[in-house]
Amino acid sequence: MYKNCAYCGRQFSPVNRTQKYCCSSCKNCSHSSARLANKDTHKLLKASSYYATENGKAEVMRGSHDHTLEANGTSREEWLKMWQERRDNFTFKS
Repeated sequence: MYKNCAYCGRQFSPVNRTQKYCCSSCKNCSHSSARLANKDTHKLLKASSYYATENGKAEVMRGSHDHTLEANGTSREEWLKMWQERRDNFTFKS
């Protein structure tokens, strides 16, 4: 029996009938995305602090914050482009 992940929609074979997420990343991201504080939203939109790291970028690439980005007028692709530009500027100055 297969189910669709409650977060990313991927099909997976659940370990038990109550499992809702395909992996721990989806479970963690769904919970953190729902509780993203205003301060964290600001950091996300500016690609600063945690979101300036490779792990922060990976979280956005997985679609963890699509709802927050779209609610603030930015797409995931636009955010990733901005992230790369910020990274290039930082690397160039260093």
